[in-house]
Amino acid sequence: MSYLAHPENAAGKPHLLSDHLREVGTLAASFLVSVNPECSQVALWAGLLHDLGKYRDEFQDYLRGKQPQWLWSEAARLAENILAKYQATRKESR
Repeated sequence: MSYLAHPENAAGKPHLLSDHLREVGTLAASFLVSVNPECSQVALWAGLLHDLGKYRDEFQDYLRGKQPQWLWSEAARLAENILAKYQATRKESR
């Protein structure tokens, strides 16, 4: 089975999940490499991991129109919690 990140585009080409994760990781790291190289590695890993839940059969069925509703992955929930805590910490330190 080919795992998809998104449904096929207008040209009918699928966006493979493995390609998507690598592209997002590389892009995220590139935003930070000149500012803070250490953080760029964290951004790389965040990009690589951000959509791991899309490997679930339920999500793949959703993308292929076999599942009417999809559930958020545990990884997405974890990322949301981490981001919320980070943002709260930044506000407190100002």
